Amino acid sequence: MTIFWICVAIGVVVFGVMFWSIFAHRKSKGAKPANFHEHPLVEVLWTLIPLVILVIMAIPATATLVDMYPALFIRTPNERFTSRGDRDRPAFMSYGR
Repeated sequence: MTIFWICVAIGVVVFGVMFWSIFAHRKSKGAKPANFHEHPLVEVLWTLIPLVILVIMAIPATATLVDMYPALFIRTPNERFTSRGDRDRPAFMSYGR
């Protein structure tokens, strides 16, 4: 439930900034837009920030799924792929076994 409230907070902030930006910088007020075209720092930041948020949210989500559905993971002998012996694999990666 914590992840839900984090998503709600992110959504409120994003939509709040978006609507503020729409109304504060509308053409009728004579605002001149800034040029962010091919600005590497801005492009890297608005790619990395959502990526970090998604990774942080995926870690507890994956742990919860594994706890809820242990049948999704099966033991498979994988000497064919590695010398480390048996290993837990997700069921969809069991290669037909």
